[in-house]
Amino acid sequence: MNYLLKEELKSLTSRKNSLVIITHRHADLDAIASALSLKENLISYTDLKEEELFVIFPEGASLDAVESLRKCDIELRSYNWSENIDPDILRRSSIIVLDTASEDQLPSYIFDEMKKNRDVLLIDHHQNNTLKAKVFNYYWDPTLASISELIVQLFDREIQVPLAKMLFLGILTDSSRFLRASSLTFKSASKLAKIVEYENVRKCLVKTPEDRSLRLARLKAMQRTIIEEIEDRLITVTYVSSYESDVADFLLKGGSDVSVVFSPKKDQTRVVVKFREGADNVLREKVLGPLRDLMKAEEAGHKDIVIFVFKKPLTKGVIQKYISEFRKAMRNRE
Repeated sequence: MNYLLKEELKSLTSRKNSLVIITHRHADLDAIASALSLKENLISYTDLKEEELFVIFPEGASLDAVESLRKCDIELRSYNWSENIDPDILRRSSIIVLDTASEDQLPSYIFDEMKKNRDVLLIDHHQNNTLKAKVFNYYWDPTLASISELIVQLFDREIQVPLAKMLFLGILTDSSRFLRASSLTFKSASKLAKIVEYENVRKCLVKTPEDRSLRLARLKAMQRTIIEEIEDRLITVTYVSSYESDVADFLLKGGSDVSVVFSPKKDQTRVVVKFREGADNVLREKVLGPLRDLMKAEEAGHKDIVIFVFKKPLTKGVIQKYISEFRKAMRNRE
């Protein structure tokens, strides 16, 4: 795996005089760590110089990620990266897209330039990835818990302490602190634990306090929740305008086997589907199949979470109609 990916990276970087590494919008710890570490690694075994390598975190880094890094004595501002890039640079550069599962996770101007550029490599681990069908080349491994663990294995030389901390944080967050770990997850964590103390890194993870708006979103979602039963499995369906991912987790903790949360936004509608650990493919298809038919939307996610993005806002009345049709379609698949 490492050899083949390294050879592809060498080939990609040799085709043009510059390289752009791009992550999804509001980069999380896994995206930040893998992008900055990959840049450092490429400098060591390719002919590219630092000024020829660009790292782009579209619309910046997530606030939680910045705070976690700060708690680990890492100032993200001290690294060379940007929120935007000149389209002319994209046109004349090779491009690596990291940790990105769908077109919706990228600014439109970046995606438009990617479609025209043959020297693009997508590296991702999300179970449901629709972007790989729209690029010329990709490395996709849904068995990975994070991209950070893959980047760790690409390093031939010792990883510097700040990058080791970032990569450890990336692995911890995307694996839910090893709950979704693979053998490579532990192998990479073991390599990093020889450089930095695990406990010191773990303490850097941000614990976001539950504010009033979050608690209110949960209560509204509960009030609107409909329960369906399929072969002794409990499926909860609801809608809420914000905190949809947290609400889906909240319903799972409350006893659901599957939680489905519709969420209208200003310019789109998201549907978050989360499965309790151990959900089989039959159950997944009985839930996801009707949603695919109904939404006909961009789809991305991990093994136990799938997100549909419908590119226009839906009113409360239309969402209620969709929920009704979704419930009927699920029953018809029994």
